[in-house]
Amino acid sequence: NSLKSKEHDQKVAERVKLLEAQDKRILASKGFEQDKAIVKAINETYRIANVDYMNVDKWKTRRDEYIMKLMKKFEMPEKGKNFICKSIAAEMVSIPQGHFKMGRNVNERGSSAELPQRNVQISYPFWMGKTEITNAQYRIFYYKYRVKEWNGYNFNGVTQPVVNVSWHLANEYCEMLTYRERKAKRLPDDYVYRLPTEAEWEYACRAGTSTIYYWGNKFGKTGAQYANILDKKSARFLKCDAGKDAPASDGSFITAAVGSYKPNAFGLYDMSGNAWEWCWDWYNPKAYKQLFSNDPVQVQPVVSTLIERGDFEREYEVKTTTKVIRGGGCLSPAEDVRSAKRDHLQPEKRDMGVGFRIVLAPAIKFIAPQEENEE
Repeated sequence: NSLKSKEHDQKVAERVKLLEAQDKRILASKGFEQDKAIVKAINETYRIANVDYMNVDKWKTRRDEYIMKLMKKFEMPEKGKNFICKSIAAEMVSIPQGHFKMGRNVNERGSSAELPQRNVQISYPFWMGKTEITNAQYRIFYYKYRVKEWNGYNFNGVTQPVVNVSWHLANEYCEMLTYRERKAKRLPDDYVYRLPTEAEWEYACRAGTSTIYYWGNKFGKTGAQYANILDKKSARFLKCDAGKDAPASDGSFITAAVGSYKPNAFGLYDMSGNAWEWCWDWYNPKAYKQLFSNDPVQVQPVVSTLIERGDFEREYEVKTTTKVIRGGGCLSPAEDVRSAKRDHLQPEKRDMGVGFRIVLAPAIKFIAPQEENEE
């Protein structure tokens, strides 16, 4: 017992030392660099609390002090620069306006809904969350949020991506964040926090690339450095086929702490793998044939076919309206984490593989349905 106590005290002391180092960085820096140091200190208090579990309240108080320090700042996001979203201590990455080829190449394996590949213009700069929203960030608004263990694995770690959240709840989270940041006068005119449009998501994911993945045309060993997916080790446990392009192991079985893998060229983490991400758009299998090429977004619901699984892996078709999900998850095969991959889910559905990330971008404007004249 005394040996265990000594090891525990040593672990706590090591963590406290790291926090003290962050305190020095906070004092020695200004602006965005200081904000980043505060965010690191906030995350460090979570790690200490996990080790020093007898003093959780002490570290929560310390965390609240850092959060208050962050919240007191009222800088407006500057075009072309990353910033920290104060309300949730999340780094937002500046994404420039530009154009790209959306959809898959005809020689790339995929569905007909990913065709035709076309030139798409994003006519405004925006910001996207550097990582998926974490459990800690989600609990700022939904403090009781927890999910059940799956096969003995825990998805509730503070730095793991939040999952099992419906599109409606993800959208509500963005609305609450918008309200709080607008009240603090930290929102540019006509910009809101929301889920990314499908076009914004793919543009940000590709980050200037036109390859199948944002690191190249094959997954393999290189992909395992960038994305947490269904590797061969996981497939053996689940008794399924990972596919010939799957890596032997990517280091994780379930969702990993966000930012555990290499980022893309924009500095965004986990755009492929870890957790599927909700997009704002209604799913339309013919979107690429029907939508404008300038800032496309599917604002009206479209009935499409969804494949559901019943008992004993029985598959059946449902005709319904769905929302787009992108990026693939920790148990997705390599083919499902392609930059062009599209999938969809009913907006009220909660899935252990689906989370979200946010953007700060122009509000989506669309014509509301007109009321019928009853006279």
